[in-house]
This record gives sequence, C-alpha cells and structure tokens, in this order.
Amino acid sequence: MNMMEKMQLWQVFELEDEEMEASMHFSAPLDDGTLVDLRWIRSLTLHTLELLYLKARWETLAHLALLFNSHTRERYTHMITPILVHAQRRLLERISYFGGPPVPQPHFIKTQNLTGEKITNKNYAGRQLLNCWTPPAVPAPRRGCNTPTNPNAELLELSEVRRAMCVVCVPLDVEDTLCCFREALEKGHHTLQNFQHSRTLLLLLLAHTQPLFEVPFCKENSSKAQGHGRVDFNVTVCTAPAIGPPDLTTEDYSTLSSIYGCPLPPNQIHTVINSYSNSIQYLQANNHDSLRVQALHDLGNLHYYNGNRRAAHSYWSKAVDCALQSSGVLDSWDGVSWGTSSFQHQPTLKQAGVWGCLQGALLTAKIAQYALTSNISQRTKCCLLSAQLFKCLLRASLPHPQSDLQYSSYTVGEELVPGLDLFSEPDRGHLGTTVSSLAFLCHWLYTSGHHLTALPMLALYLHFVGTVCRDPHLTIKGRILKVKVLTELGQYCQAMKETSLMTQGEEIPLPHGCYSGMEKHATIRKFFTNKSLMDSANIQALEDLVNRRLGTEASVLYGSRLSRHLTLARVQLILALSSTIHSLPEPQDISDGAVRCSVVRRTSSTPGIPNSPPGERDSDSDKSHSGSPTREPKGLHLDPQKDKLTLSKFKALLLREVCRLLSPQLQLCLSSQLHSDPEELELAIDTYLLLSNLYLQQGKTAYSADMAVSAMSLLQNSPIILRGSPSPVHRPLSSSLRRQSRPKSEQGGMREAEHHAPSPQPGDCPQAVEARERMDRALWLRCRLAVVRSLVAHIPGTAIYPGMDSSVEATQLLKEGLQEAEVWGDPDTRALFLLQGARLDTHRGLPRENSTSLLQEAVNLLSGHSCLPPGSSVTLAQATLLLSDLRGTGSQALHLLTQKLLQQQLCVLGESVSLGERGRVILPPAPGLSNIYLPHLPLLAKATMRLGHCLAVQAMTSAPSSSLSTSSHPWECAQEVLQSALLVSQACATRDRQLEADILYCKGMVERCLMSLSDFQPQTVALTLLESINISLSQSHNLQLIRKCYLEMALVYLHQWEQSSPAPQDQQNPVPPSPPKNAILKHPGWKRIRTTLNRGLTPGEAYLLLYWVSVRAATKASEAMTTCSQLCGSTGAKGGHLPLISLKLLPEFASNDLLNPCGGIDVMVRTVSSSSPELDPGLSSRKRSQLTWVHLSRYYKHLFNLQHIAMRPVVPQCVEGLVSQSEDSSLALRLVQLQTFFCSHMVGYRETCCAPEPPTEIIMQPQIIQMCPTVRGTMGAQMYPWSFADRKQLCIQWHRPALSPTQEDTDTVMLLFGLNKVPLSAMRATACTVIELQCGQKLVSMAKLCAVHAQLASACVGGNVSSPPTASSAPSSPSPKMERQRRTKIPDKAATSSPHIQMLQEQTRCCCAAIKDLLQPGSEAAVLTEVPFEASLHSLCDLERCFNPASGAIVEGNTLITWLISLLV
Repeated sequence: MNMMEKMQLWQVFELEDEEMEASMHFSAPLDDGTLVDLRWIRSLTLHTLELLYLKARWETLAHLALLFNSHTRERYTHMITPILVHAQRRLLERISYFGGPPVPQPHFIKTQNLTGEKITNKNYAGRQLLNCWTPPAVPAPRRGCNTPTNPNAELLELSEVRRAMCVVCVPLDVEDTLCCFREALEKGHHTLQNFQHSRTLLLLLLAHTQPLFEVPFCKENSSKAQGHGRVDFNVTVCTAPAIGPPDLTTEDYSTLSSIYGCPLPPNQIHTVINSYSNSIQYLQANNHDSLRVQALHDLGNLHYYNGNRRAAHSYWSKAVDCALQSSGVLDSWDGVSWGTSSFQHQPTLKQAGVWGCLQGALLTAKIAQYALTSNISQRTKCCLLSAQLFKCLLRASLPHPQSDLQYSSYTVGEELVPGLDLFSEPDRGHLGTTVSSLAFLCHWLYTSGHHLTALPMLALYLHFVGTVCRDPHLTIKGRILKVKVLTELGQYCQAMKETSLMTQGEEIPLPHGCYSGMEKHATIRKFFTNKSLMDSANIQALEDLVNRRLGTEASVLYGSRLSRHLTLARVQLILALSSTIHSLPEPQDISDGAVRCSVVRRTSSTPGIPNSPPGERDSDSDKSHSGSPTREPKGLHLDPQKDKLTLSKFKALLLREVCRLLSPQLQLCLSSQLHSDPEELELAIDTYLLLSNLYLQQGKTAYSADMAVSAMSLLQNSPIILRGSPSPVHRPLSSSLRRQSRPKSEQGGMREAEHHAPSPQPGDCPQAVEARERMDRALWLRCRLAVVRSLVAHIPGTAIYPGMDSSVEATQLLKEGLQEAEVWGDPDTRALFLLQGARLDTHRGLPRENSTSLLQEAVNLLSGHSCLPPGSSVTLAQATLLLSDLRGTGSQALHLLTQKLLQQQLCVLGESVSLGERGRVILPPAPGLSNIYLPHLPLLAKATMRLGHCLAVQAMTSAPSSSLSTSSHPWECAQEVLQSALLVSQACATRDRQLEADILYCKGMVERCLMSLSDFQPQTVALTLLESINISLSQSHNLQLIRKCYLEMALVYLHQWEQSSPAPQDQQNPVPPSPPKNAILKHPGWKRIRTTLNRGLTPGEAYLLLYWVSVRAATKASEAMTTCSQLCGSTGAKGGHLPLISLKLLPEFASNDLLNPCGGIDVMVRTVSSSSPELDPGLSSRKRSQLTWVHLSRYYKHLFNLQHIAMRPVVPQCVEGLVSQSEDSSLALRLVQLQTFFCSHMVGYRETCCAPEPPTEIIMQPQIIQMCPTVRGTMGAQMYPWSFADRKQLCIQWHRPALSPTQEDTDTVMLLFGLNKVPLSAMRATACTVIELQCGQKLVSMAKLCAVHAQLASACVGGNVSSPPTASSAPSSPSPKMERQRRTKIPDKAATSSPHIQMLQEQTRCCCAAIKDLLQPGSEAAVLTEVPFEASLHSLCDLERCFNPASGAIVEGNTLITWLISLLV
C-alpha cells in the first residue's frame, strides 16, 4: 500500500465514476494488471480483514481497515466500517480490561501537541505516532539466571504483555468512525445502495440452501461444539427484510446481528425479486447500464430458481440487450449476423466491451440451456450467438487465430488477454458460471453439428478448466469432446494426435501448478490427411490408435468413466476412418474369429438390451478393463505386402478391432445400474449407437437396428429421464417399441410443462445433472435416425423366413421421425430423414419420380438457412444433386449452386479450391489438397460431372442440325469440366471408382464429339473409354455402362475407318460399304493376290477390325446382362444348399437380408423369452445352412433390378446407366461383392454372366494387329477367346448416343452391325480376313423399332404357344447358349402344309415386311410375298433378339444373314 501511495496509484479512486468497478468496458486504472492489479489487492485486503477477524487480531484489523478506507477514498466503507467499529469496540474493551489509559491515549495526545493535528480516521494514513512509553521499574535479573523459569524474567514478560494490551496504535473514536461512515453514505448514491441491498438479500437467500452456513463474524458467540465459524440461526429472531435498503444513519453496529444477516427462507424470494425490480428501475433511470446488466441477470436467475421460466427468459433477454447496448438482439439474430439491425454495423467488442461480451455470452448460453428447451432450432441459434460473443474474447488479443479451423491445433496460452484478469470481478464474470456455460455450449454445438464453431469454444473451455481452474477431470472431458468434434469434421490428423496424447497421459494439468508427466512416452506417429489410408505411415498411425492402451498412472488419474469415454471416442474415430473406405468389408472365414464381437448374453432382468449377433461370442475376447495397463495379445498388425492388403480387407480388420474395443464396454453396460445413474445410462446409449454404426458398416443391418432400438428403449423407459430431467422429452411411441409401452396413465405424465422449472435437488451431483440434461430431444432424434438408417439399409422382400416387412416398419418410423423433427424445430435432422425416405423408395423398387417431393422438401428446408452446419451442407448438396437428376429444367443452375456451396465449405475447412470458367474446378498445386478425407470432395466431383454433361448437352443443342462446321469451344469447355471432375474424384480418399467410371464415360462421349469436330486424337478417346470399362469390371460390374463404352468406342473406330477409306462408293448412304467382294473373288490372279494379302493390316483395316471387336464385345456384355436378369435357373445353379466353404465366405449383408425379415422389432420379445431362436447360435447356424443357390440367385436378381431402376434416367438430359445417379451407391457395392462370390463359387455364372475381358492390348497398342502375321507369330493367340468367330456371324447392336456433335432427331436410334464372312480372330486377323468384314451404321426410327420388336415378341410367343407338344419351345428373350441348344431342323414338305407352319410363315412374312420398312423406309421394291429365308421359330427368336432396342444379338444362319445384310448395305 505504501508503494502504491508513493506511485500515486490510489488516485484512481478519486474519480466520481459510480460504475467504475462494474463497467463492462476495459478500465485502464483498475483492469490493467500489467503494473498492479487493484482488484486483486482489494480482494486480498478484504480476505485479510476476514482472516484477522477470525484470529481476533483487532488492532491489526483496525489499522489495515483505516489505511484501506483512506486509500480507496471510502469506496468500500459499507463493507469495512462494520467490522472496523466492531474491532474498535473490542480494543476499548481490552484497554478497559487491562487497565490501560483512556482514549485518547497519551501517545495520541503527544502527537497532537507536537504536530498540532489530531489523529482521526480520515488522516490516520500517512501519520507517524510519537512514543511516550516509560519502562516500568522491574528488578534486573541476576547474572547467570536467564532461564525461562527465572521469576524476574517472567514478571518482566507479563508486565510487557499487560502494557502492550493497554495501548493501541489506532484511533478508537467510534463516534468519529460512525460519523465518517454517515458522511460517506450521504455522498453515496441511493441507486447504488438499492442495488447493494438487493444483492445482499440474494446472498442471504442463497445462504439458506446450504446445510451449514459459515459466518466468520460470529466466532466469539458460537460454541465450540458447533464447529469453527459455524452457527445455527434462530429464524424467529430475524426480522423480515425490507425491499429497500435500511437507514444506516442511526446504526451503531453494537450487536452481531447488525454485522451479519440471517439467511432468508425460501418464502422470502418474492421480497428479493421485488427488491431487484425496484433497483432495476433506479438503475435504468440513472443510466447505470453496467449495473443494470448484473441486476437483470440476477433477477432472471431468481425467476428461474422460483420456477418461472418465461420470466427468466424475459429478464435474461433484457440483460442481453443492455449488455450489448442494443435492442432486440435475440430476435434479429439469424445465426450468423443481426441482419438489418443497427448493431450489425458496429464492432461488437468495441460497443459492448470485454465484460459486456462475456455477460452476453453467459446470458445467451443460459437462455439456450434453460429457456429454449422445446425448440432445437431456436436453441441452436441462441448457442451460435453465445459462441459469437465468446469469440469476441479471443479477438480481444491479436495472437489468437481468427479462423475457427485453426483452433483444431491451437491452445490458448497462460493468459487469454495479457495483463487482464477476466474474472477479477465475480459480479461481472463468474468463473464457475463461465465454465458450466461453455461446457453446455460446446456439447450442444457438437450435438447440433456446428463443429467448426465448437473449436474456438473448446479452446476457451480448455483454457479456463486447465490453465485457470487446473481441474484434470474437466480438462480430460473437454479434450475427449474435442476428439469427437475433430472426428466429425474429418480432421483426423489432429484427432489422432489428441487421442494419443490423452492415451499417454500428456498435457493434463494437476491442481498444484504442474502438468502430468506420467511415464516414458512413446513416439506419436502422425496421420497424414493428404495421403490415403494405405500409406505406410498412416497404417502405422492406425495401428497405434487401435493397439495403444492407457497406462497404470493415467488410468488412476482418469478414473473408470473417463477411461470409458476415451475408449468410445477412439471407437468413433476408427469407425469414421473406416467409413471413408468406399467398399464393403471383405468377407472372411467366421470360424477363425476374424470379425467377431465379443458380447455377453442378456438376461431377462435387463430390458432393452439386444442380443449379440449369432456366432459372435469370441472366447478369447478382451477381458481387461478399458483402462487396464496391459496390452492385448491381439491387435492390428499389418504388412501391406505380406498380407496382400486391400481396402476391403483393411476395412474388415478395422471393424474387427472395433468389436474388440466395444466388447468390454458392452459388458460394463450390462452390469451397471442404468436406472439410477445418468452417467452410466449416457455411456450405455453411446455404446449401443456405436455398435449400431459398427454392425451397419459390417452389413448386419438387423443387428444394427437392434442396437439402435435398444438405445431408444433405454432413453424412453429410463426412470431417470422421466423423474429428473429439466425438460422431459415428449416422445411419441414408435411402432417398433409399442410392445414396451407403458400404461396410458403413465403416458399422460410425459407432457412437458413448458414454463415451469423443476424444484432444485441439492443432493444431485453436477456430473449427473449434466448427463441428464444431455439426454434430451436431440439424443432421441439421433437414436431414431440410427434405427431408420438401419431399417432402410435392409433390402425388403428378400428374407426366406416370414416376418414383418422392414420397409413397412421403416416407413412408420420415418413418418414419426419427420413429425418429431418438425414439432421440435430440427430442420437438419428432418432433412436427413427425408433423404432416408428417398433411399427407402429406392430399396422398395419405386420409380425415382416418387422421391421428388421428398428431395424438394429437403432442399427447401436447408437452403433457406444462413447458419448451416458442415454436415447439413453435405446433406443439402446430396439432396440437390439427386433433385437435379429428376428435374429437366434448371438443372445446370442447381449444379452451379451446389458447386459454389461445396467450394465455400471446402475453403472454410482450409482447402484452396477455386472454380474456373463454366464451373471447372481448380485444385491447389503440389502438394495438393491438405485433407482428402472431407466428404465434400466426392459430392463436388459428382456435381462437376453433371455440370460437364449439361454443358455438353447445351453444346449439342446449340449446334446447327446436321452440320459438322460448328465450333468446338463449347465441347472443349465441357471436356475440361469433366476432366476437373475426374481429378477431384481421384484426389479423394473416399475414392468412388464407380463415379470415376461414370465420369470417364461422359468424358469419352465428349471427346468423341471433339474428335469429329477437331483434331482430337482418337486414341485418347479410346483409352478414356477403355479405362471406364476396366474400372466398371473391377468395381461396379455395371454391364450397361460397359456395353455403352464399347459402342462409343465402336463409333470412334468407325469414324476413323471412314476417314481413312480412299473413296466411299455411296456418299448418300450413311452406312459405309465394305470393300467390293466380287472384285476380289473374280480376279484372275486370286491365289497370287491372296498371298499378297497375307500381310500386316493397314490403319484403315485396323480401325475396321477394332470396330468389329468393339461391337462384338458390346454384344457379349449385352448377353451377360440378359443372363443376369434371368439369373435364377440359367447359370447352372441348382436347388442344393450352399457348401460349408461358401457359407463361410458369404457376404454378411446377403445372409442378413435373407435370414432376417426386419431388425429391431422383436427386441422386447427376445429380452423376455429365452427360447428365442436368436439366443441359440446353433439354431442360427442351422438357419444359415438352409440357404440355397436359388435363394442367392433370386437375391442377386432382386438387387440387379433395383439397381436398374435406380439408374434409370427420369429426364432426357440425364445419361442412362450411370451408377452415380443412384440415390444409394451401396446397391452397386453389394452387386460387386456378390458377383465376386458367384465367380468364385459358381462356374455357370463365371461363364455366362460376366462381361468379356476388355481387349486392352490391342486398344492401347493398335500397332500389334497391324503387324505381319509372320512377325506376330502366335503372340496373343489365347487372348480374348470371345473375339474369335468360328463361322459366319452378324453382330447387331442398337445405340442411342447421349451426345452427338450435331443436333439430330431424338426419335432415331443407331444400328451398328458387323459381319464376318469367314472365321475371324482379333489377335490373329490377316488382311484377307479383314477384307471380308462388312461393317457400318444406320439410323432408324425408334418408334418403328419398338413396334417391330413388339411384333416379333408377339410372334415368338404365339408361335411358342401354338407349337405342337413335340416341338421345342423358346422364351421370348432366350440366352444365346440356350437358343443354340434349341435349334430346330428344317421342316419337311409334309410339315409345311400344317396350320401351325402356315401361321408361322405368315407371321414371319409380316415381320419381315415390317423390318424391311424399318431399314429401308420408302423403298420401291415389291411387296414381300414370301419369307426370304426358311421360316422357323428359331429364326423369329433370332430376329426378336436382333431388333431388341435394349440389347441386340449375334445371328448365325446364311440365309437370314444374307437377307439382313442386303437391307443394311
């Protein structure tokens, strides 16, 4: 104090500012702690006075009180004077007791006489008293007798003590002290006195809630039996408080009751409320805004404590307006800004001040937590406002980052703002309230999906609980939540680093000012988000994540529950990484324990807990606790080369380890008291939801639904939620839970009283209360969404056992979820439900048009919000892309908007992605994207692909009809956009190979058009299409796309053959003629010419051969597609059961769909009944053994049909056959895995249902087939056996190119044909054999083609029905192999006269006439009077296959081929 007096630092209290200490703005003299912290000194002084009182050091207390009163200009006299007067009276009593001189004592009189100034309370500070003490006559002690027992020494010591007790160094004029106090009161303002009185009443009211209230000023009157400093109050002697402050001008503080007040009983709360209302009026009238903020805040707290939630909301809202010095702050806030409010244009920190922002943040957090409990959207908006105001605290100092994403790796240092103690004045900012508000805020932002906004809030929270409070448990909780937030954001590098640090027990603050340094830490391997999962460094990082366990000391520090929370966060991270692999887990032999999850059997006393999937009880599972220091004997140990690691196998191994991590967690849940402990209930629900996610990724949708329904059951039936929740969730009973429903009398009690808070429960643990608050409507919707996802993922109508249809149950649950999300104001979850509805329509086989209304509603819900979280942005992009495929007009604008939305989100997430001309995506230069795991990238690739196709269609429609002189610039723009889409797709970690195949096909079509218009290299086009074929074969088995790629490739080679031909014979004919055969055959030197022709192929002949190969490959793909559509019975699959080796390797999703009609429905039945089939693994194994090849074939055919419906274009602008157009890509993934299974276990499938191996060698190196046969030798003789024609064959294919360099008639279809007159092989072709090829194209009317095909199909059916019993019958669309086996012989002359033959000949003649009119419209040739070839049912079937616009066929038979080729050339 003396130092500060010399430095004149006390002059700040000379100011007349009444709100100086309560100001919401930074006050340099008081708040600047760089030189001296005046607030800290005030707090230190007041605590010192309290301690001196407890120790009865009255003289020191009076001395310090007088000095502090003088230095602070009596600003705190209302707190200091009562104990000062009490100390002076105690000193007077002491002087009187020891017989000391009366007041004023001699040294005061001497000082007054010498200085001429009387020592009083006001001038005591800075005055030096003069000593007038005379030593008493005491005999000196004898020499050598200085021991304590010497009587003279004891007498001297006693005399000195008595003398010291007789005099004091402080003035003891009580009346003067009271006079100064009254003068100070007269100078003070009545407004401040009113507010101080209201706050005193509030403290007394809160004191009554404590079981024992500590009153330090009653030590002398409290008995020792009552304990130190604790008394029991007699309420009868306490007078009722007044609303206004008491009149202190007559108060002399002669009794203890005048120094301290009695705690107020709860029935006095209205007095306190009225006192605050009165104070607020005075504060408002005198423009004391800073104090009015505190008063309104306190009044809102009082109303909430009293149960009036609406009044609390009102006063808290007024406090927010006052703190931010604006009006209607909450109403004008839209989640991002204040719109047109005047507050929008002012810097928040400058206008409201540091503590104004803090008060506003705390108030808005309270409003969101306690008032806005019934509307999720309003609560989220209020939380976003609170986060915005909390971020102002970070902006108060320059070193803190401005971007939210940077807080993923940023830690606030020792000081939030250098030199500023944010909590120096508890009334302006209370540390405990700030911590609790930030805890709620961080969790809600995570729950609502605003993960980016949560990052700076977590940084603030960790600073307060770690650096300021040094609470290790709260710090660990905050860091676990940070791991979850980073996981949901896709920031896996920081999430894994944070997890590793916590696992090793690093950077955990301890209460005594240091950080934990548990054990010798292992090196933390970094996970690189710019590299794939298969990178060696990332594999090692994942091994550490999975295998590393908590050490012994860390386990002790964390405790059981925090250790379990950390394990669940690790599981969530692993599952998120696993979901980035765009493939299903590779099936493994279930007998070796590869992918089992160890769980225990549920007993009937634990309702709502599902059984484990059959066959998943691992005998050697992890028995240790999640916090055990021991390392599991099993773990993730990978060697990519040795293990032949693929992404599918890697996913299966990751999911296996998740099973092992969750097994002990589930066991602990089963053994916990879920009905009495909210924290255990929360852990159980999180565990079941993670298990649901795990089973869903494994393809076990039924068990996934079981787990999700169990979480719903626990949340619905828990007595904790029904009894103690601040806002009990009104949950309509879902159809899957009706068997577990309570009586109607209990259901009626679930309605929420919107504006009444629960009575306080002092005995509640804060952690339990917080856990109970987190189990709210949002968690209920999350559980319901998990159930719906699981049921929707189940393919309905495929189970071989009777049961409830999963689609019916999913529809009901979906309807209930949509209603709940609408009533509770959650548009983000509602949009997710709508997307699940569109996916359900796909699995039900409904037309894609049925989903238009669902997708449109989802887009409308999300597009109107300005505060979309990152996850909802992805949902909006998905819905917009699917909707654009269903809308014919405006799709290009939708694609551009989707691109812009995704590009903005990527920039927010730290990626330097920009958009160029016409929507071309520009990726950052090397090293490229910093995070390839973001879900926005695949959607950006899809949007860009669709935009590129729209540009190509626009270029085609704007081109002049039948003109090749159009500009190629629009096509080049489309090609560049598609190329950028391909680069984006290839850069993703979630590399969707099916999407890449679709992009390459669209890019190949555009490049083919560019080839026709410019000098674009045809080899480049062929390689693009070939890459699409190769990807489709290995990843999606999309036979329709493979066929189209071959046909586009055929058009490329046909165009090159036309360009290389010297002079076509007929420029009028669109069909390029083959070289004139007769000119060669009739040449007199035929043998010599034939020898000459045994040479290498010219470029033109090579193009002709490649055209024939492409058409033939397309025909083979078409035949495989036809066979797949008729799979059951056509692949040699008999009705026998699957062998054991096949059952072991059967994909999980197939056995799940076939054996389980629906999941989650009979959970309650299985809970009570121990005789349920699911409880017996042996019975489940017997159920699996009942599967037959026919079951699997029908299941495959069902998936094949669903995929075909999902890929069907709705509007003409869309391309047919693209897997990426489907709402659910999992259908293609299932088909691929089933196709791999069939190829390994069914010979017939491998022979007839697989597309031919692409002729990669001859397409990539066409010079091979141009070599001389003698040079070529036997190279590739055994390659591509499908390309060998051992007899005369005619290949016919129908193709409607989605893109053309010129705008052609949309009602036409292109016929591509190729005729080899002699046996021909692609790899052993000679010039002689190639000359015999006749190839070309022809445009015909699509309507006429459909009519001809219908006529042929009708004739085939009629001929088949009317044929005699001995004759062989044929289906309308037989497979080629079956058709060759059913060839009939030529009927004899006797048979030709039968009615059946005559009718067949007449039908054939009519069909031939229609075919001739189709291929040669307007020809003047004579009308057909007889069939130009031998009429037979087989010939009709051949014609029906040839003129099927969906496929085409290979025709054999000399007369039929001769007649058809005469119509084509």
